[in-house]
Amino acid sequence: MSMQSIAWQLMSEEEYAAFMEERIEWITPRIRKTFRYNADWSHLDEWEDAVWSYAIVNQSEQHDGDLEEGVRVIATIMTDNAVNKDEIEAAFRGELVKGCSCEHDCCGHYFGGLSNVTQLSRLEWRITAAYSRNY
Repeated sequence: MSMQSIAWQLMSEEEYAAFMEERIEWITPRIRKTFRYNADWSHLDEWEDAVWSYAIVNQSEQHDGDLEEGVRVIATIMTDNAVNKDEIEAAFRGELVKGCSCEHDCCGHYFGGLSNVTQLSRLEWRITAAYSRNY
């Protein structure tokens, strides 16, 4: 566990929010309420703003084999207040899904989405998304 993680755990939610407000760009996630359309047309589904925000603290990519095999995106985020795993998953399930609406197989587009959510501390989460090509 990093020293930064330990410091955040010792702060109250109010102290943490004040401390981070000046330092990080906060993002309010949009939660996809319906899943009537595939990923390429998800903007036609119903969405609503979450009542919490997050900031991306760290992000990296891991490639499986060569670039055509797949990619895993791993991000560490901090939330502005305590949320549970279901809320995190609901927010990122719709945001991270990727697909296409090609009328044929083997188009080569990436598809995939949220694959894992791990809580690292009270306000810190690791979000993993996995994508592979349609071959």
